[in-house]
Amino acid sequence: MPQSKGCKRHTIRLLTLLTLAVALTGCGLRKTLHAGTAYKAKILGSAVLVSGRAEQSVLDVDLAFGPLPRIKAGIDREDGSVSSRIYGVARNKVIFRAGLGCTLVKDFTEEEIRSQPLFAYRPARNTAALPWPTGDAMKPAEQFKGVDMARLDAALDDVFSEPTGEDAGLRGTRAVVVVHRGRIIAERYAEGYDANTALVGWSMTKSVTHALTGILVRQGKLDINAPAPVPE
Repeated sequence: MPQSKGCKRHTIRLLTLLTLAVALTGCGLRKTLHAGTAYKAKILGSAVLVSGRAEQSVLDVDLAFGPLPRIKAGIDREDGSVSSRIYGVARNKVIFRAGLGCTLVKDFTEEEIRSQPLFAYRPARNTAALPWPTGDAMKPAEQFKGVDMARLDAALDDVFSEPTGEDAGLRGTRAVVVVHRGRIIAERYAEGYDANTALVGWSMTKSVTHALTGILVRQGKLDINAPAPVPE
């Protein structure tokens, strides 16, 4: 039977809504895949090219959850870059620059990023004989009065142990440094890590930056209401 005008309009409206829903779903999926490839390239690049970790360890521990294992990623050490892709839908690339770490190629072309002028880094002076935090010299643990070193060691043992049970989560502790009255009194590192290993700071970096900003404001060296001294 021929459809009435009202039925035709209803059918067209329904098809339009279905088309819009499919388009929005596809757009959301592409964004998700793009974010996933960017995340994998950035984490893999920072862990291997900056921290010097073994690639397979990063893939097995840091990038083994969710859909990340399905994302293909490869490191080009000669080029100093990491590229990632999934299903031919999303691709991303990060490039490594000494002193700056890994940068996601976004908003600027790779050529523009690589051509950016870098700051001249002065080599660090010999700080072996200077006390921490200026240098690396450590105060003997037995000189810390009032500190129960046995209990402190037991606490570190607990922090580095993995909980058991079906609902237990992975701790994956990599480094612990205990500071008491301006001196390091205990530190421990997981296998493959040491005092010189660069670790991802995540949101801790924001907290430190905010604290340093507050100090500069209090000292009158920074005005948060003034424009930043950069063209942007």
